[in-house]
Amino acid sequence: MASSTPVPFWISAHLLLLNEPLLHRRRTSKPNVQLQSHSRSGCSHTPQNPIIALLTNFRSCSPTTQSILGYFVSYWLVGLALHCNFLPWT
Repeated sequence: MASSTPVPFWISAHLLLLNEPLLHRRRTSKPNVQLQSHSRSGCSHTPQNPIIALLTNFRSCSPTTQSILGYFVSYWLVGLALHCNFLPWT
């Protein structure tokens, strides 16, 4: 039931923005990217996902961020294991 409503995701995003200095530095820093023409092979610049940045710096994150990330990663892993074994997970 909780995965079908956006409220837990809104609350966790709000807590992350309030308590995580890594996101504040990321949000206020201006990217040093020059506009270039795109070739057929794809984009020359791919924006970095802030969740990947938080997971790579997990030990330096605040305890609130660690608990939120731990919850969502464990929810994903348990759901993956149960779904692959044809067990109900909702």
